[in-house]
Amino acid sequence: MEQVRVAVIGYGFLGKWHVEKVQKCTDAALMAIVEVSAEMRDRLKVQFPKIKIVANLKDVIDDVDACIIVTPTSYHYSVAKEVLQKGKHVFCEKPMTTTYAEAQELTTLAKQKGIVFHVGHSERFHLIWEQIKKGPYNKSLQGPAWVRIDRAAPFKGRATDVDVVRDLMIHDLDLLLYLFDEWPATVEAIGFKIRTSNYDFVSSVVTFASGKKCFLTAGRNHVEEVRKFDIQGPQGHLQVDMHNCRLKFFGASHTVADVLDYQKRDHLLEEHRSFYQAILGHTPPTVSAVDGARAVYLVDQVLKAVETGHVISLAKL
Repeated sequence: MEQVRVAVIGYGFLGKWHVEKVQKCTDAALMAIVEVSAEMRDRLKVQFPKIKIVANLKDVIDDVDACIIVTPTSYHYSVAKEVLQKGKHVFCEKPMTTTYAEAQELTTLAKQKGIVFHVGHSERFHLIWEQIKKGPYNKSLQGPAWVRIDRAAPFKGRATDVDVVRDLMIHDLDLLLYLFDEWPATVEAIGFKIRTSNYDFVSSVVTFASGKKCFLTAGRNHVEEVRKFDIQGPQGHLQVDMHNCRLKFFGASHTVADVLDYQKRDHLLEEHRSFYQAILGHTPPTVSAVDGARAVYLVDQVLKAVETGHVISLAKL
């Protein structure tokens, strides 16, 4: 196989960007777009005259090697299961599924079929995380620490079918697991419904046995765009401004802070490249089905904490 033949399922807000990234990858070929809206299909047939534009996945599933699932979250499970049962590779946008039980089932099925299953946690692809984990600032991630991650934006009217935990905070729950390489012990949370019938603001506290206490805030009714990671511990204060791509560090022996501006990458394009390389090179996906399932479990527990007002003890996965 020289190129991975791809179908994009869903051409909404994110779907159009996924189509663009497929076309930018030399090791992938866009074969089809699956879209339920007849009006949108008519437009796509004009825009992409050489691509199959269909309403039903069954019409193109035998012509492709992999599917990019960009449907609303409530359809992720059923669509991904259909794709896996056909023996095709899956790139599923986050969250992987609506429930942890669904995510577990898909993880097991992908393993049984020997299929690459990548989950779209794009924030993993910030260049700075690789530099922190492999470089001199790695010690800041170890041992007890105070951690704060803020992710907020003005109301944009998108993804209102899900709460802000599934929409935004899930990125940072996944980052905690990726950066710290340990499983959290407890979670508590508070949330508010402001613009929609779902939670538009949630703040949670996640603790680890190593002594880390992490304060996560996600909001979609904010006065400005904020994406910031702070960690304060025995090594000093490490801060990453993910919105402006800047790292700052002030250690015990510093007289002035280290400042590092890092290159902004096209995270979605990097995800696509990683996915196709996993298929062609049989290397593990950067964000596996297991990773995606764990993130869904943490989302469930944060929402449970919001609803009950209790501190939730987390099962060890």
